[in-house]
Amino acid sequence: MLIYQYTEKMLDSARGSIRSLDARLGTAVAFAGLLLRFAFDLPPSSPGGGRMYWVLLGLKGLGCALAMLGLGFAAWGFMSRPTGHEIAPEALLEDWYREPEAKYRLTIIRTWAETIDDLKALAHIKSHKLNWAVLCLAATAVVFGLNVLLDSFI
Repeated sequence: MLIYQYTEKMLDSARGSIRSLDARLGTAVAFAGLLLRFAFDLPPSSPGGGRMYWVLLGLKGLGCALAMLGLGFAAWGFMSRPTGHEIAPEALLEDWYREPEAKYRLTIIRTWAETIDDLKALAHIKSHKLNWAVLCLAATAVVFGLNVLLDSFI
């Protein structure tokens, strides 16, 4: 009974990790959208400014590219993948109904263990994509900040 409860808690924990990562990926998507919107509001420099005009324009373009890259990583992290195994209740009723409880609990535990492994692998993939999205979005904020700073000196 203890192994069954422990495995059930591990399964709930793995599912909770996926939900948490999905929430953070959603936040990254929203932040990327805000950064792209911010790009439109960056102060325009005068076209007659010479080399500095092209530097600022390049920084704005780089920032937009980084924001879109971050958005891409976050969206990629949201892509669904088949995870987990399950035993249909009908199969348990048909195949395991007359078996001792310990035997069918063991079958459920083994199935959950496979699901936990799948969910852990999925969490690893999602966290890797989230890390890249955060890195791109942080770089975007730095580039946009640099753009505003340089523009204020013109």
